[in-house]
Amino acid sequence: MAKRAVCVVILGGFILGACIKRDPDVCTAPKAQISGYRVGGKTGTAHKLDGRVYGDKYVSSFVGFAPVSNPRLIVAVMLDEPGAGQYYGGTVAAPVFADVMGGALRLLGVPPDAPANTVVAPSDAVAVREET
Repeated sequence: MAKRAVCVVILGGFILGACIKRDPDVCTAPKAQISGYRVGGKTGTAHKLDGRVYGDKYVSSFVGFAPVSNPRLIVAVMLDEPGAGQYYGGTVAAPVFADVMGGALRLLGVPPDAPANTVVAPSDAVAVREET
């Protein structure tokens, strides 16, 4: 079966710099952090329909912006049927966001808006489980 493009519109609800504040109660994407920058974003995890029922297939997403103090870029990452048994947006899409956004900010010479040592190591960070 051929994969189809999926478009999701997210209306509001950005969490501003939640990971930088080290608040695990509201952070669903500690892997979205970028050293030297505060980021804001929203995770997403959606079941896909398989015929008329929801199967074990997902679309995972992370949409974010940076730097929080003076937003310059928005990056949206959507993964159709991520593999390896992982499907939460904060787990699979947020790291892609961090790589793409971090590279773009540095390439464009956007000045950092946070100390480089404010990043919580992903292995130490507590991620809130998303509802599916």
